Amino acid sequence: MSIIIFFSAFLLVILCTMAIPLLVGILVYRDADKRVDCNPWLWALIAALAPSFVGLIIYLVVRGDYPLKEMTLTYDEFGNPVPQKPAGFPKWAKVLLIVFAVLFIVLFLGGCVAAMYSIFTFDHTNMDHIFYAF
Repeated sequence: MSIIIFFSAFLLVILCTMAIPLLVGILVYRDADKRVDCNPWLWALIAALAPSFVGLIIYLVVRGDYPLKEMTLTYDEFGNPVPQKPAGFPKWAKVLLIVFAVLFIVLFLGGCVAAMYSIFTFDHTNMDHIFYAF
């Protein structure tokens, strides 16, 4: 009975591991396809394959630069089209956010690796070095 539960939990984890990035990629593709000069295949691949939803976060920050295709242009009194100001963060804030996100991920993974190294390489059988330290 326990082997059935183990394999069904294993299949559920594998299914979620594959289904969630696929769903994120599809949603990003559909949104990017509605925007001007936005490559939907590239953004879908970045959003689906980047770990820890980093690609999705970057797309959500950057997508304000790409206006929707249905947007109508506004004209001045002479009939010239007026460029619209993109909504969202300014460029410097996007760059800063991306740099801090990458730095956070690198430091977090480094901390996890250091913790795992200290846990699995600690000699639990020989405790003499604790008593001789003082």
